[in-house]
Amino acid sequence: MTGRKRLLRAIVSAAAAAVLALPATVPGAAATPASNEASQAVRIPYPDILAQPPVGLDEATRRAADLQKQVRDLEAESASIEARIKSTTDGIYRQSIVVEAARAEEASAQAQFDDRVIGMYKAGTISPLELILSAPTFRDALDRGIFLVTIVERDQQLLRYATRVSSDAAYQAQVLDQLRADQVALRRAQDDRVQATRSALGEAQQLIAKLNEQQRKYLAAKAAWDAAQRDQWAKSSYYGADVPKVPAEIDQYPGKAWLVDKGEPLHYTTTGIKTVELCSWYGNGDNAPTPTSTASGRKFNENEFTCATVLKDPRNPSQLMPFGTRFALTRGDRRIIVTVTDRGPYIGTRTIDLSKSAAHALGFDGVERVNVEIVLPK
Repeated sequence: MTGRKRLLRAIVSAAAAAVLALPATVPGAAATPASNEASQAVRIPYPDILAQPPVGLDEATRRAADLQKQVRDLEAESASIEARIKSTTDGIYRQSIVVEAARAEEASAQAQFDDRVIGMYKAGTISPLELILSAPTFRDALDRGIFLVTIVERDQQLLRYATRVSSDAAYQAQVLDQLRADQVALRRAQDDRVQATRSALGEAQQLIAKLNEQQRKYLAAKAAWDAAQRDQWAKSSYYGADVPKVPAEIDQYPGKAWLVDKGEPLHYTTTGIKTVELCSWYGNGDNAPTPTSTASGRKFNENEFTCATVLKDPRNPSQLMPFGTRFALTRGDRRIIVTVTDRGPYIGTRTIDLSKSAAHALGFDGVERVNVEIVLPK
């Protein structure tokens, strides 16, 4: 076990021990539906982002509860980043093989081209016109002309081949360099979460030590409410490999359609909050039988229209965009609606990481600017 994982485990254990395990009725908690792991056809709805947790008693108690939730969120976020680091590490290994093959093909093409140039040099410099005019008959001249054309065509093909493989080798090396840079950024983000978790836990422990029994009961109720929300997120996971898409509409844009996952609401209204964001995408490769969890607790499926974001909530700037927020995304004439289920991408100036299917639906396979509008289901 790495030092980072040992620290995270210690932090989580300490956070759990800091709260009294008192039974509590949680006001406002939604009933948790049955899991759909055995069903590919039924989707359990996302939790209601407008649902409210128990009402706090005083500022100190609310602060302690917020810190405890922050610790739990940071731990979940760290687990999500760990999965990204593993995926990136696997990608680096696969891309290294691709680069090695591309460079071998480049070396072979270069050798063929060099052999052709050396062969022409050794053969001497006879002009094509001189070769044709020296033919004893018209038929010989025609044959020599055809022969020369064939040689030129082959030389051009060889040059095009050498140019293409050289360009491909450079591109594949660039992809590898970007993956390595992404991994460095992810590890830096992971270290930041560890430090933030340690700080939040220390402050929470100091506050909890001063609370009375009634205040601690509130903390237990709040922790139970948060756990119920996270459990509902986990149970809302869609385990099917393929997720059908259907058209939806936004009231303020009559005549236009946005693609959404089947089972999602089909009618939305805009909040009027619009922005342009730099988006990338992420996937889980072969959609493994045991998919990784997102920061919300939901299992990741690259074929769903979901996203990760580090954007702040414009309605509450001290907080990140809540899980369950819907983004209406537009790029050119392509329009889709995605749901925030994760945090990321933690790299450079990118602010949204789309699922693989969402990025492909918008027509890109790299990093692009996308028009973003926050919408609400009706």
